[in-house]
Amino acid sequence: MIYKLVRVSTRSYRRVFVLLLLCLLLYFANWLYSYIIDFYVPTMQPQPVRKDMSNMPVISGQEHFIPSLIEPVVSEDNLFILVLINSAAGSESHFQKRMAIRKTWGKPIIGHKKWKIAFFLGKTNKRLTDEKRLMEAKQYGDIIIGDFPDTYRNITQKLMMAFKWTSKINYKYLLKTDDDVYVNIPLLITWINGRLHPNEPLYAGVLYRAKIIRDPSHRHFVRWSDLPQQSYPWYPKGALYVLSSDVVQEMLKIVSRVKMITVDDAYVGVLASYVGVRPVYLNGFIQWGFLPELVELFDRCTYSNIIGMADNMSPDDIYFVHQEVTSLQNSSKWMCIHVSHPILATVGLVIFLLLVLYTNRHKLI
Repeated sequence: MIYKLVRVSTRSYRRVFVLLLLCLLLYFANWLYSYIIDFYVPTMQPQPVRKDMSNMPVISGQEHFIPSLIEPVVSEDNLFILVLINSAAGSESHFQKRMAIRKTWGKPIIGHKKWKIAFFLGKTNKRLTDEKRLMEAKQYGDIIIGDFPDTYRNITQKLMMAFKWTSKINYKYLLKTDDDVYVNIPLLITWINGRLHPNEPLYAGVLYRAKIIRDPSHRHFVRWSDLPQQSYPWYPKGALYVLSSDVVQEMLKIVSRVKMITVDDAYVGVLASYVGVRPVYLNGFIQWGFLPELVELFDRCTYSNIIGMADNMSPDDIYFVHQEVTSLQNSSKWMCIHVSHPILATVGLVIFLLLVLYTNRHKLI
């Protein structure tokens, strides 16, 4: 009788263990799949061949960059990172986001490598609103305002205007992001400095590839004549990507010969492929549309190991994340090893379950 009870109990533990092990295997398989897709699939693509664009015709309307109404005056020399932040001119909520960034992650830290932020906007064609934006630009000295309507159709022209402005600045790396994103600049600098080949051209972010949309009713519609290929090359999503200054300058040389499309981040990817630069994955950046719903659920260790979080973050979200990040700046990294090493945590859990099963089995016998 006792033997049967022990046998039944052992079978129950085995079933629980098998179920937990199956869950862990599914989790690990999903993690491994994402790792392969994010890291290895792009790197298995052939290195893009640099194209000679000198024989391509200059596109009408792109031979000159759209002039800016006002630009920041950068007095700092030899910036390590120049941060371009896409923002909108018309909405008061975007002003609040700009203020949140100025007071949190966009504010340089004494003792760190130098960086500077610059927001880029268009016009609203509403006199009072545009005057308010000009006053803001003069007050903070960190805004580029283009002389064109700030609409989605102009988003790529707006970005190229900001890229063109960077040619006036002495910087090493360019970070492009949006005003609803939180970025841990010191951690990003650590990632850049930790690269295996720090002197190679850099183009990094959360990699993505998509087919080119040919539906005229879609906002991402692109004519075949403007881009005669089936799919975009691999490119980092526009919420956050990093470029070395040499890559930006090479892109600017061919902008007048590559038709601008409304998908700005994909356009940067096309330019990169033409200048012979392949993007790499930037680990440590979270980009989820539902992220604001989860902001307060992450633990502090997670915040201290994340380079960036996007998107749709409100000013309150930005303030909250910054408070969590700064609260752990002087803490030991060993406190957060479980975040940096998910495989270690998974293996540890499996070993723990095996020990529990082994101990309970001997107690019953």
